[in-house]
Amino acid sequence: MKIKVCGVTREKDIEALISANIDYIGFNFIESSPRKVSVDWALDMSRKYNLQDKFTCLLENPAAEEITKILDTNEQSNFQLYGNYEKPEKSMCFKPLSATNLQQNDLFQIKPIRNTIFLLDNMAGTLGGSGNKFDWSILGNVNLSNFMIAGGVGVEDLDYLSTLQIFGVDLNSKIEISPGIKDLNQIKLLGMLKYE
Repeated sequence: MKIKVCGVTREKDIEALISANIDYIGFNFIESSPRKVSVDWALDMSRKYNLQDKFTCLLENPAAEEITKILDTNEQSNFQLYGNYEKPEKSMCFKPLSATNLQQNDLFQIKPIRNTIFLLDNMAGTLGGSGNKFDWSILGNVNLSNFMIAGGVGVEDLDYLSTLQIFGVDLNSKIEISPGIKDLNQIKLLGMLKYE
């Protein structure tokens, strides 16, 4: 099970996430987010720490030039895209889906897409980041190998989620002291848990 941590705003958190061998490190470029950072700063961090395929960009309605600028600096970048966009052909994309109104049968209808992981989040009225879990009971008996679970996921949830054979989990607010400020002790705990 892969682990993604989003909403990174501090260099020391990047260092801790690398030490913990976290699979994906997410940088939020969405204007309305309290965790928004500049693209230039994030790209500097990507270069400095050689993030390569750990580097994940959260964008809303991105213009093609924005994506090209990121890929010109780090061609292994991943994307979590909201709104209207053209998906980069060779990049991994985390496609957000609102789990709020989904029923179990809806999950059976979702067809795999090349280089795409579906990110199930509790997105009631927002783009995500609500810090609240959705009803995980809808996940039973569904092939979740191309799904990532987000929304109120904490370190204490990982043992259970690892039994679902999901692609991965996305942690954010439950490992923070305040928006964008990660709890280094929680990151150390993540590093001690391996779910491969």
